[in-house]
Amino acid sequence: MPESPIRKLVPYAESAKSRGVKVYHLNIGQPDIETPKVALDAIRNFNQKVIEYSHSAGILSYRKKLIEYYKNVEIDVSQMKSSMNLTVIIRTLKLKKNTSCITRFFSP
Repeated sequence: MPESPIRKLVPYAESAKSRGVKVYHLNIGQPDIETPKVALDAIRNFNQKVIEYSHSAGILSYRKKLIEYYKNVEIDVSQMKSSMNLTVIIRTLKLKKNTSCITRFFSP
């Protein structure tokens, strides 16, 4: 089995951290913030027998909120067709000095 592509980025993130650079891990990993009570309550009260996949294009209400959010920071993502486009947008966002952004998105 081939190594996960995200693991190839780990040495770069670790190197940046060792130099005092703040690294924002935008990939699957351990959360570093407290889970909101409403989320924990939802898990405790969850009783579905089958967890279905969402539509391959994503949940429409969530996509609309993303469009609204990026519009507020003057980035038009309303015509984005793939997660690669979103990756390009995120990389163009202005991050504070001494920060790094490690991203990983999946295309359907």
